[in-house]
Amino acid sequence: MSVYAIYRCLYGSDFVQQSIESVLPYVDKAIVVWAGKPFADVTQWEHRGKVYRFPVRFDDLPERVWAMNDPRVQFVEEYIPNPRNQWTEIVNDIVIPKYGKPDVAMFMHVPMVWDGKELAKALEEFQTSHYQCANTWQIEIWRGFDWRIPKRHRAGAGFWNLRDVGRMPQTHLDCNPVGVPLQSLPMLCGAVHNLRYTQNPNIMFWRHLVVQAYVAKLGDSVPDPTWFEEKWLHWMPETRDLEQSLRWKHLIPQAEAYDPEGLPYPIKRDLASLREQTSNAAWKGYPECG
Repeated sequence: MSVYAIYRCLYGSDFVQQSIESVLPYVDKAIVVWAGKPFADVTQWEHRGKVYRFPVRFDDLPERVWAMNDPRVQFVEEYIPNPRNQWTEIVNDIVIPKYGKPDVAMFMHVPMVWDGKELAKALEEFQTSHYQCANTWQIEIWRGFDWRIPKRHRAGAGFWNLRDVGRMPQTHLDCNPVGVPLQSLPMLCGAVHNLRYTQNPNIMFWRHLVVQAYVAKLGDSVPDPTWFEEKWLHWMPETRDLEQSLRWKHLIPQAEAYDPEGLPYPIKRDLASLREQTSNAAWKGYPECG
């Protein structure tokens, strides 16, 4: 049974190699679809009274993927303008024409890293089930690898059974089919680690601005404009209401302590260097604006 891990990304090079490494023993291909520019073709955003133009390149993610030099790892530059239905477009218009249709597609974001036992459990459950699509729980790591967000019902890695379909049906913001709430999808037993909240502060700054810019054009939950400074950059253990969405900020009431021994092996192996590159000491300060 063929399995592809499919990534869509723009930035987030901190963990991309560890993420791909964590899936390669369990998949036939890891296909990284890099957008090159943000959703909705947004180019700038005003923050703290200054207008910041988005850089041509946010980080060195493509170079880190190319450096893996593994024939199972494929890199594709393709722009998807809207997060809605993005996975369907990627599968039908990019993956199937270039690489053929897998039996199972696993949808990943580059800050997601698997423990091998957890991924094996999730795959076994999915492959022996009659699920058309399913999701996984996630362990959301917060700031510096020693903290996490309390468990909540939020999309982790998505799985789709493509054996019995010619083309993938339309999907919503995540991998859930249109008209099917995310909360209605089966949740597989394996949990993926998601490190999106512990990336380096320079990318977190751009991520904060990019999300606000494309949400303003396409619509979605409006982010808290003060989130980067007040909830993330200057976070303290007592800081509350950590969700980036302004309306739903109470859904992450507070971070809780986490034992780094529970991190997937590729992260534990590189933990010292990852702590350094993602710490506040790596913050370069606000870039030039205008």
